[in-house]
Amino acid sequence: MKKAVAAIAACVISAAMIASFAACGEPESGVIDRVKEIASERIGSSEAWAAAFTDPTLGASGTSYTFNNANYSIENETVAVLSGNVSATSSRLTITTRTTGVLTVAGDKVYDYDASTMSSDDTSNDSSSETVEEAYYALGENSYKHYYKDGAGNWTMMTISELGISLIETGAYTGDLLEYADEYDQFTWSDERQGYCKSVSFPSDALLGVTVNATLTLKFREGKIAAMLISDAAVDPETDTSGLALSEIAATVDVGVLITYGGQSLSLPI
Repeated sequence: MKKAVAAIAACVISAAMIASFAACGEPESGVIDRVKEIASERIGSSEAWAAAFTDPTLGASGTSYTFNNANYSIENETVAVLSGNVSATSSRLTITTRTTGVLTVAGDKVYDYDASTMSSDDTSNDSSSETVEEAYYALGENSYKHYYKDGAGNWTMMTISELGISLIETGAYTGDLLEYADEYDQFTWSDERQGYCKSVSFPSDALLGVTVNATLTLKFREGKIAAMLISDAAVDPETDTSGLALSEIAATVDVGVLITYGGQSLSLPI
C-alpha cells in the first residue's frame, strides 16, 4: 500500500473552493463534510491527471532555500472510532480519535498546525488526552528560521538548515498526495460521490492497528488536486485482533483533506 494510505492509517475547498482562509490556528470545522459537498471536475487523460499533482513548492526541500513564491493552504480532519468488548472485564470499550491540521505556504513563510484528541470510554474508566503542535518557518539567506513555543508557551526562534516537513504533504495523518500522480487507471469516476474512487485497505494506528477497508475519493478543481476523502471504513474480516484483547470490533475512519490555492498571507509570531 502506498505511503499516503499508510500514513492515514498512522493516526487538505468548498463547492467553489474557499475564497479566503484564516492562515493560523485550527482549521474551519467540518472539513470532512465540506469535502463531501464538492463536485470534482472530470480529468480526461493520464497526462492531465499527473499534472494536477504538480507540487507548487517543488524545490523547497533540502538546501534549495526557496518556496518558489507558492501560495496555498491545506486543511485536514480525521475522525476514527474503535469499539469492542474487553475480554478481561466483559465491558464495552470505545476509543475516539480526532486529528486536525493546517499547512499554509505564503511566499517565503510556512505555518504548520496539528492537533489531536483521544478519548476512551468503558464501564470502569474514562480518559482523554490532547496534543497541539504549532510552528512557523521563514526563509533565510542560507537557512530557515523555525519559530516554536517553549515549555512556558512563549514563542522562540532557532535557525535550521532544512525543513522537517514536505510542503505538499497534507499533514501527518494523510501522507503525500503526490503518491497518486501515477494512478490514473486505478480510479473510477463516481456520480454518487462526485469524484474519482478506489478501494483501499490499511492498518490504522488511530484504531490501535486494526486493519480496515475503505473508499478513497479524489476531487479536482481548475486542473489541480483539490480534495481527498476516506469514507465507508469497515473492519477487515480477516483482521487478527487477539493482540488487542478485544472482540466484536467495530470501527469507522473518516478523513477529509481540503486544499485552497491562493489568497494566503502569514505574519510571524515574533
